[in-house]
Amino acid sequence: MLTTEVQALLANMSQAQKESHFLMTLLLDTLYPLVYGCLLASLALKFFGKAGVWLSLPAFVVIPVDLSENIIQLVALKGNEALLPFKAILTPAKFTLIFIAGSIALIALASRFFSFVKSKS
Repeated sequence: MLTTEVQALLANMSQAQKESHFLMTLLLDTLYPLVYGCLLASLALKFFGKAGVWLSLPAFVVIPVDLSENIIQLVALKGNEALLPFKAILTPAKFTLIFIAGSIALIALASRFFSFVKSKS
C-alpha cells in the first residue's frame, strides 16, 4: 500500500478504531514475529547441523524487521506519520525474509520426512 493510501486510511479512522488497532498491534503483532521467527529458525538449526546456523539467519533477521514495522505502525496510529515511507520498505523485506525462512523450514521438514521413510524401507 502506498504511503498516501495509508495516510488516507488513517485519516478516515475514528479515534476508537485507532485505539483498537493500536492495542491489537501492540499485543498480538508483537508476539507473533517472535513466535514464528523462533520456530522457523529452530527448524533450520535442528535439521541442518552446522549449516543451520547460516540457514537460520533469515528467520532471525525477520524478527527485528517485523518489530520495526510494527513500531512504525504504532507511531502512525498515534498521529506521527513521518516514518510511514520506511514501512513501505520494511513490509516487502519482511515478506521476502518470511518466504526464504519458510522455504528453508519446509525443505528441512521434507528432508527429515524422506529420510524417515527411507529408513523404514
